[in-house]
This record gives sequence, C-alpha cells and structure tokens, in this order.
Amino acid sequence: MNATIIRLISAPLANISGGVNARLTIFALVVCGLSWAATPYAAAGELETRFRSEAPLAWRELREFCHGLRAQGSVVEAKNPGSKESSRTTSSFEYNARNGNLRFRTKYAEGPRAGRGQIACINSDYSFIIEEGGSRGSGEVTYVGISSKNVLRNQKLLNAMFTPLRILYANVDDLVAAADFKVSKAAHVSGGDRGLIKVDFTSKHEPVENFQVSGGWMILDSNRSWALREYRVDANQGAVTVHGVVDYEGEIKGYPLARHRQVELIDPATKTVNMTYDYDYSNVGPGDLEPRDCRLTAFGFPEPGIAKSRWLMVKLLAINGVLVGGLVLLSVYYRKRSSSRVQASPNSTPR
Repeated sequence: MNATIIRLISAPLANISGGVNARLTIFALVVCGLSWAATPYAAAGELETRFRSEAPLAWRELREFCHGLRAQGSVVEAKNPGSKESSRTTSSFEYNARNGNLRFRTKYAEGPRAGRGQIACINSDYSFIIEEGGSRGSGEVTYVGISSKNVLRNQKLLNAMFTPLRILYANVDDLVAAADFKVSKAAHVSGGDRGLIKVDFTSKHEPVENFQVSGGWMILDSNRSWALREYRVDANQGAVTVHGVVDYEGEIKGYPLARHRQVELIDPATKTVNMTYDYDYSNVGPGDLEPRDCRLTAFGFPEPGIAKSRWLMVKLLAINGVLVGGLVLLSVYYRKRSSSRVQASPNSTPR
C-alpha cells in the first residue's frame, strides 16, 4: 500500500519543472504531511496502552499516599442552586491518617444538621463513631467494632481523603478495573498540557451508594499519578449526568495535593444543575496522628471491652498456633520412630 501511494505521488512530480532538487523537496513535504496526518491514529492506540498499563499502578501508589495525609477543609452542598427552592448545607472537616490510624471529624454550620457533627476513628484495636450535638448533647458513641467497614462507608470521609481518585461516590481505579470497562478513545487534550489525556469510555461497574456509571469521559494528568482533573459521566441508566473538576496546588514527593473540588449533578433532559458540591482544602501535609489521638479516651469516653477482647483473642490464637505446631512435630517424630523400628526388625521367612 505504501509503494502504491509513493507511485501516485511520484507520477505528477515528474512533470514539475525546476529540476531534481525541487521535485525531491516537494516529495519530502508531501510524505511528511502524510506522516503527520497519520500520527494521531497511532498515538491514540499508544495512549490507551499507556493508560491501561500505567494508570492502575499509579493510582495504587496515590491511594497509599492519600492514606497518610492530614488536611482541613470545608464543603458547601447546594440543592437547586439559583432557584427559589434552593437550599444549602455547609460543613467543615478535618482528617489525619498515619500508620493505619485514622481520625475524621466533620461539623455542620448551616442546613438541617446545623450544630451537629460526627467523629470517626480507626486504630489498631477497634473503630468507632461518635455523633456530636443535637439532642445528644456533647456526644454519643453510636458504633464500636473490630471491623473498620462502617467507618469506611462514610462518603464524606472518602471524598475528602481520596479526591484525586473520586467520581462522586465511585473510585476511578475500581471503575477501570471492571471487566466491561472499555476505552472508546484516548487523546491528548488540545491546547493544554501534553500530560493531560482525555479518555472516553463505557462501563457498568457495581453500584456504590445507588450510583452506577455507564460511560462518559475523564481528563487525567499522566505526569502527576494519573490524577483526575475533570470528568463528565452518565449514571444510573441515564437518570443523571455528573460533572466534576479538581484543582491542585503543590505536591509532595511528586504526588499532587488537592486544593479545590467541584461536583455538579445535572438533569440530562433539562440540563439543569440540581445539586453542587464544593470542597476546599487547606493545611494539606503528611499525617502526624498519634495512636492515642484516635482512641475513645481522647474524646472523654472509656476504652471499650472490645479492645481487651481483641488482645485476648490474639493471645489465644498464638497459644493455639504453638499447640498445633507442637502436635505436628510430635506426630512427625513418632512416625519416624515407628518407621525406623520396622526397618530394624528381621524379615519373616515364607513357609
């Protein structure tokens, strides 16, 4: 095919006056033009390959990095903004995470839950949730358990900590890992940073908080851990469109630090924005949480019996492991001893 194209180009050039040099110059320009025109098609495939191979690993490392940060911030939730029925809720948050310990605290300043708040903590022995304000007064422990799942279901916590990876309630790494995730197009963002790559896709991941993405596009920064910069997705079988933008400021060890995040929930039929979420972040840095700061005693409550029970369980398991190991060694010893006796006994002579 290439030879045919070259012949088609060469034939008209033979009739051009100006000598061999002129014809060679024009020929080179035409070939370069064809190569330039074909570049986007080749680059698209290369970008998808890069996205598939680089992004998941970068996200895994970014998630670990985010799991060791501290930050403060505020959230403004506006319902039906710009209309007579508009309402808003404002809250502040702070989180601190270090070496598997986590403390998250949020307080509501405006809206139905004004004056109330929540504390959620995870330590090496247990996790707990404290509801503050309202009829409970200074606070009430509403959950204590060994499992951290109840704490990690807190969407405000997840949105605050893992902003570079969040599409509303969905994690971009889980979205891409779904078996039916398909890239329809991957290209550099025109007129912008060459590290910004726009990925158009379709998907059908498992619903999270009744939120299921079916497709759309996202812009990722391939030079900064493939962090989300912007996205627009259709969700819940076309019932809602979600548009989000994330701004970053500064970095630590090459990982970007979120400064602002805005999310809009849009009615696809009317193009009306029904809900907005605005997150602002400050004092972002490495976590400095001490283990004692994420225990119930740090908030004036006694230590739960579950902590002692857990240590007792660990000790019992250790003792059980030693006993089982001892029995196995004894069994091996007696087998070898029995085997050696059989070999030492004289063979019986058949009659």
